[in-house]
Amino acid sequence: SELRTIGKFAFYSNPISSISIPKHVNIIEDKTFSYLNDLRIIEFLTDDLLIDDSFEYCNNIFIIYCPNANNVRIISSAFFHIRINKSPYLFVPAGSGCSID
Repeated sequence: SELRTIGKFAFYSNPISSISIPKHVNIIEDKTFSYLNDLRIIEFLTDDLLIDDSFEYCNNIFIIYCPNANNVRIISSAFFHIRINKSPYLFVPAGSGCSID
């Protein structure tokens, strides 16, 4: 079986610094990564990605990498309470659709 969903609060307040999300994960529930103060790098291997209210108070996220993305959609509250001077960089392949709602 393949992991398809990461549930609410799955990594909440965990001391991880980087994570790679498998390509078959297509649902990441609310607050999955909230309060991960050490998290700096996230890699999403899926080709269609929706980033919702999952990264609240992750003040040290630096890079969000989506090497296989055809479509990336970010909900405006996805990175709620992240310091403005530390906004993360989003890397997607050239020609990918990317929107912020």
